[in-house]
Amino acid sequence: MNQSTKQIKSNLSQILPVSEACHILGIDTVNRVIRGFLHFRTPNRPPTDDDVTVLVKALFFDPGENDIPQNIQTNWNRLTRRTSGLDKASFLKFMIPSPAAPYNAPGGHLGLFDCWVHALSSSANNYSSSASPPLQPIVLLPDLLIATAICREYKNVKNLTRSDSSTENMSSRVDYAIMMLSVLAYRVYDSYQ
Repeated sequence: MNQSTKQIKSNLSQILPVSEACHILGIDTVNRVIRGFLHFRTPNRPPTDDDVTVLVKALFFDPGENDIPQNIQTNWNRLTRRTSGLDKASFLKFMIPSPAAPYNAPGGHLGLFDCWVHALSSSANNYSSSASPPLQPIVLLPDLLIATAICREYKNVKNLTRSDSSTENMSSRVDYAIMMLSVLAYRVYDSYQ
């Protein structure tokens, strides 16, 4: 595996590659999420179709053993910069409809959202040098897409097993979906510690 292939990963890529997550979600969903994410990040400047298209191409790109084209690498770097992510407050605003408010008393929803933010955040981007205090956790768009795709795949498989659970291919797909969801659930649980 060449050096450029190693650089097209996010925090949750070890569970599910971003390109595979995008295929699970579908092009329309990925387009909507990217457009919403970009609009959220810069509300005074709506994203253009070109802005969305270049990021979609970067997210759907599967490097395999091939070299990564420079334009894909540039846009991937743009997606994985700390400044392109969402801190906890922004994550809550992006994920929760504005009239809803998480219950913030002890044992409330905000503790669960802390776990989600820490589980989805890219740990390599969340720590500063030992001389300065740790930085706030940041959730990056590729990791948000991966987590959403894992949940969607589990839901898809659950719905399919009700109608057709006899094939061996279905059995391995169910096992894969359960494994991905289990690893993600463990990350959420582990971030509670």
